[in-house]
Amino acid sequence: MRERLRALLVRFRDQVTGGESEQGLWTGVFVLVLALVAAAVLILAGGGGSGPLKQPPAALPTSTMDAAGAWNPYAEVPGAAGAASRAAAQWTPVVRTFVNTFLGASHDPHWLARARPAVTPQLLGRLRHVQRRKVPTGAAGDIKVQASGTYSVDLTVSFGSGSALGVRVVDLPKDDRGWMVYSYESR
Repeated sequence: MRERLRALLVRFRDQVTGGESEQGLWTGVFVLVLALVAAAVLILAGGGGSGPLKQPPAALPTSTMDAAGAWNPYAEVPGAAGAASRAAAQWTPVVRTFVNTFLGASHDPHWLARARPAVTPQLLGRLRHVQRRKVPTGAAGDIKVQASGTYSVDLTVSFGSGSALGVRVVDLPKDDRGWMVYSYESR
């Protein structure tokens, strides 16, 4: 193994320097090690050469950031349930507006415009693809908290006879819009 490594280094030296100098061999080794260290640092830091490394904003706890440094509304912060519970008076009307508007979509051609103030822009884009005739009908009933964090609450909203929607509401930091529906699912 040692001889193969030396032969590889000698071949590298000859290609780089075109000769048999001992100084060229050590220069080649130095350049090779330096390149390996630089590659390891980029891989471990997640850089990949596509731009500066992203740092999470100082105003938010780092546990609410995903691997790419973007805010993750699904992150749960220990002890944050109380903050979301105290905000129930703020997010409850938003949830009821969304659920009632969504469940009325099959007979209201303007349901999307009515849902707009209650949903995030990303969800609004996805709602444009909803087939209104396939949306169940009903009205929002009981709302039960499943999980909560400082900036997000996962809820189950009952409607009709035994049917329920899972609704995630978020209070996106720094957008000044307050609580909005981030996602929904049939439960």
